[in-house]
Amino acid sequence: MVQGAFAQAFFEHEERFKDDIAKVQTWRTALREVANLKGWHLLDRFEAQLIQDIVGEIWKKLNYAFFEDTEDLVGIKSRVKHLESCLAIGSNDVRIIGVLGMGGIDEICEAEALTDDEALHLLSLKAFKKDHPPEGYVELSIDVVEYTKGLPLAIQIMGSFLFSRSINQWKSTLIRIKEFLERAIHQALKISYDGLHETEKKIFLYIACFFNHEDKNSVVKKLDYLGLYPAIGLEVLASSVDA
Repeated sequence: MVQGAFAQAFFEHEERFKDDIAKVQTWRTALREVANLKGWHLLDRFEAQLIQDIVGEIWKKLNYAFFEDTEDLVGIKSRVKHLESCLAIGSNDVRIIGVLGMGGIDEICEAEALTDDEALHLLSLKAFKKDHPPEGYVELSIDVVEYTKGLPLAIQIMGSFLFSRSINQWKSTLIRIKEFLERAIHQALKISYDGLHETEKKIFLYIACFFNHEDKNSVVKKLDYLGLYPAIGLEVLASSVDA
């Protein structure tokens, strides 16, 4: 039986997600399972050794969950390797790593740019659903990568816009974006973005950057794993678009 602060929290969740009580029940079940987990025994070991064992076990689980479904997240593996090098797994010293999140629309343009190969790969996935541009689109794709300066969000938007379009339409679009790219992307995002709750903002950014054109069930699972309540968040975003 859930009691105290947890009981109050679940009561509030049930009120908020009254149309999806099954989800709240899964949280109850998960909490119960966690509460029943056995602890780690220190025995005759030093505390530092016990902590190292715990961190190692958690790291293995997180690694498995993270790399299980990241094939389409262009450029992410090299950045994870860089983060791992900063963590210096296996060393005996203590390190604190700060990770800057995506707090607002103005911070997106400060994101680390993809390499040319990564940018071309990402554009191909979004515009052609392939790892590489088909014949006749290679030079046009390189031009798009050049104009977007390797910014993941800009490439995502352009790739989605150019999906299933003809070579002539690509050429016409390229002529336009030479002049209006930055303003068009910024305005298209800002129209409804500012009015969203922080959770919906994160969902919007994840979909725009990583999950566009993916199967809905797959996206819901990923967002749920990230703790972003997609059942209600996606509905809010859909209604915002319809409005």
